[in-house]
Parts: sequence; structure tokens; C-alpha cells
Amino acid sequence: AALAEAASSAGDAAPDATTETQALAAPRPTGAPTAARASASLGGAAPADWAPAQAPILSQVEEIKQSASPPPTAGVRVRGNAAGPRYRRSTGSVMPQFQVPRLAIFAALAIALVGLLLYWQLPSSVAENREERFAELLASARESNARAQATSDPGLRRQLLTDARAKLADAENIREDDPAVASLQADVSAALAVLDAVFEVPDLATVVELAQTVSGDLSALNAVVGGDDAYFLDAEGHRVLRAPLDGSGPPEEVLGEGDLAGFATVGVPAHIAWLPETDSLAIIDDQRNAFAYFPGRGSLPLVVRDVQGLGSVSSITSSAGNLYVLDVEGDQVWRYLPGQGGFDSERTALLDGADLADATEIAVGQDVYVLDQAAGVRRFVGKAEAPFPLAGIDRPLLSPVSISVLPGSNRIVVADRGNKRIVVATADGVFLRQIVSPQFTDLRAVSVDEGNGLMYVLNGDTLLRGTFPP
Repeated sequence: AALAEAASSAGDAAPDATTETQALAAPRPTGAPTAARASASLGGAAPADWAPAQAPILSQVEEIKQSASPPPTAGVRVRGNAAGPRYRRSTGSVMPQFQVPRLAIFAALAIALVGLLLYWQLPSSVAENREERFAELLASARESNARAQATSDPGLRRQLLTDARAKLADAENIREDDPAVASLQADVSAALAVLDAVFEVPDLATVVELAQTVSGDLSALNAVVGGDDAYFLDAEGHRVLRAPLDGSGPPEEVLGEGDLAGFATVGVPAHIAWLPETDSLAIIDDQRNAFAYFPGRGSLPLVVRDVQGLGSVSSITSSAGNLYVLDVEGDQVWRYLPGQGGFDSERTALLDGADLADATEIAVGQDVYVLDQAAGVRRFVGKAEAPFPLAGIDRPLLSPVSISVLPGSNRIVVADRGNKRIVVATADGVFLRQIVSPQFTDLRAVSVDEGNGLMYVLNGDTLLRGTFPP
């Protein structure tokens, strides 16, 4: 009965069912005890009279953990109760993990197997190829040598012999000390030695050392031999010197700048040439005045008609009594016939349309020869240029400084200063021989006494005498 009354009074005081339902649905404060709330709702009944049902112990523990745990850390994600934390990378990227395909493994094994097979077969294959190459080189060298011996063209012969020597050198690298290679090399070297035609002067005697016997500045640029004397053009001393070939006396000055020749004053001597028909030395100075020196009698003016009208006077020579002048500026070689008092005659042009910009010296025999710093020796026949190949020579001319024609044999003699040798060739340019000597250190000019088989070589400021080969 007491419980019924309490319930009735509680029902009278409680709000309607809807309000009660909302109140029950609202969340409860986490810190309020369950028993106190129940006691208040029942009109202050003591806890001893009524106690609500207790939640399971595991649910209580979970509730305490949730209320006491700190808030989740940024970047940490928890998956399930048993999952551990995963941290995101702040930098970089995750390295991918690759799995090698089986096909790549099989390919690598196949390549390794092929490599082993090649390594096993390669030595014998290389040896076979080397032997084949050796046989080819030896056969080709033999063919070149045989063709060289059969040809009469010295230029082609040198080309074939040079080719054979190069192939034999390659063959020797493959098989050293092979008797067949050594034998063929000896044949090729002997043929090349014949083709080189080197003649080393056995005996060079000193005729005169100008630097030891002449006072003042000295630089002998040119030398010619005439009669029993040698004549020197001294560019530094501005004079012409004479020295006896037999050494019977010291050098002497025969004509110099400022001297009088007859009634004419001499300028700086620039060119000299021996005139065998009159046994005199022709001299032209830098003012284009011409003089003739007669040994033992002195110097006189020499007539060269209208020499002042030439483009230039770059070199002079004589042949068969005529005087020849190289005119570089006029791209011409002029011929003067002998006349009263010298060469008082109309000059004749010997070339037609030649470019002589690099010409330095001339020589005249049956043809006209011009020494050219760029082209070597140039030959002109009947006003037209003709070949002068020097076929068969081992090296081309290098800085040639003088040229002459031997009247007895019509051979051409060139002082090749750059190669320290004297080159002899036929009139049409076939190489004959090269004359060498350790004393040829500064070649400047060469004159040949063909009748006596002697040559006179101006080396620096020293005149040397030696044998000239036939």
C-alpha cells in the first residue's frame, strides 16, 4: 500500500510521458553517481531501500579508459583494438619493392653462357684471323715489290716500294723475326737506297772562312765561281768580295757602296753573275746601275739597255753570252743579247702569262728555270711552263736558295737549304741524286766546275770545296 501511494504521488508530480522520455534520452553527466539520481527520482528514498542494476565490469573499464585517455595525435590512425600506430612520412617517398621476373633471370643466364662460349672460342678465332692477315700483308708486299722492280718510272717505283715497306712493317707486328718478312724487307730497303741516290761527299776542304779574314759587318748571301776566283755578295758589308780558289791570298773587296767605277758611283751591290765570254763579273746595284769587274783591271760601267724600265730586278744570270734578268714585279724573264759596251740591245720577253710572285732565282740552259719558294723548280719551254716533277725523290725541296745549269751535261743543280742537301736532276726534272754532308748546316749557294769534277759550296760565311759526282 505504501508503494502504491508513493507511485501515485510521483505520477501526479511527474511531467507527461513525452517529457519524461526526452529526459531519459538526454546524456547524463559523467561525474554524477547513478544511485543518487535514482534516489532523487524516487522521492528521496534511501539507497538502502533501492539500488539500480550495476553495469558489467568490462563496460565500466572501457568507459573509464575512454574518459581518461588523451585525444588522438594528428597523423596517427588506429585501426581496431589490436592495431599499432602507423606514422605518415613527412618527406620522401616509399621505396618501391621490385620483384625480378623469371624471364630476366633466364636471359642473364643465357648471356653468361654465350659469353663463356665466346671466351672459349675467341683465342683460336683471333689467332686464325691474325694468320690470315699476315699472309695477306706478305703477299701484297711481294706484289708491290715486284711491280716496283718492273717499272721504269722512278716516281711510281718509290710509291710501290713505300707501300711494300709499310705492309711489311704491319706483318712484322703480327709475327716478329719471320724470315720471309726479313728477307723481303732487305730487298725493299736496298731498292729504296738505290732510288734515294744519296752521295755523301767524302772530302770537303775549306777554301776560305770569310768571318776570320774579313773585317766589318759580313753576310755572304751568294757566291759564284769564275776563272781562278770565287766572288761573294756581302749583303751586310754592301760590297763584293773576291777570294782565290787556291788560297794564295786573303779575300779582298772589288766593289762596294760609294766606290767609283769609271765616272759612276756605285750603290749597294744587289746581284752578281759571271760572264765567261768576257771573263768578267756583272754587278747590278740597288739603283739598277750595272758594272763589270775585270780581275786585275778594275770595274767599269756596264750598259744594260733600259734596265730602269723593268718592273724589278730580282736575279740575274748569263748563258751563251746573253744576260738574263728575273723581273718578279713584271712576271717575266728578260733576255739581253750582247752589244756594244755590254748589253745595249732590245730585251726579249721569254715567258707568257706566268705568275712569278714567289720566284727568287733563275738559271738558263736549253730551257728557262725559275726557283720558286712555293713551287720549287719551275721549267719553261718556248714561253710555256712544262713539268719538272723531280720524280723519285724521297722528300720535296724545302727552302731552295740557288739553282744553276751545267752547260756540259745540261743537268740542274739546286741547293736545298731546308733539307741540307744538294739535289741534281735531269733537264726535264728526273731526280738523279742528292749530295749530303754533315758540314751542310747553312747552305746558301753552290757552283760547279763540271770539267774538273769539283763543286764549291757556300755554307754560312765559309766556302767549301768537294768532289762533284759524275
